[in-house]
Amino acid sequence: MRHLDGPTTSTVARLFDDRDIAHLRIRSVGGAVDDTPAAATAYAHRFQNFSLNAVVREPRDERADSLRDGLGEGLYLSFDTRTGPHVLGRAFPPTTLRRLRNVKAAYDPENAFRDNFPTPPAEPAS
Repeated sequence: MRHLDGPTTSTVARLFDDRDIAHLRIRSVGGAVDDTPAAATAYAHRFQNFSLNAVVREPRDERADSLRDGLGEGLYLSFDTRTGPHVLGRAFPPTTLRRLRNVKAAYDPENAFRDNFPTPPAEPAS
C-alpha cells in the first residue's frame, strides 16, 4: 500500500472491532525494495511504501477476505494463506506470472513443487 490513509486505517480498525484479526504487522518497504526493478524478481509490487500482513481468524471467511482485499494492491504469497488462480493474479502481474510459469515448465513440468502456493507450469507450445 502506498499510504496508511483514512480508508486503510478504517478497514484495519473494522477487522479489530469485529474480532476477525488475530495478528497485524505493518512493514515499511520503500528504499532499497523500491530501487530494484519490478521485472527483476518474482516480487513485483515494489512501488508500495508499506506491507500490511493481517492474519484473520477464519482465513476462508469471505467477509474478512473482502476487507483484506480492500487494503491495497498486490500481495506477497509467503505471507498469505489463500491459494488459487485469483491469488496468483494478485501476487504476480501477468508478465511476471507468465515468466514464472515458463520457468516452472522447464524445471518442474510434473508440478512436484505445488504445495506452498501452486503455480501451474505453462502449457507446452504447440
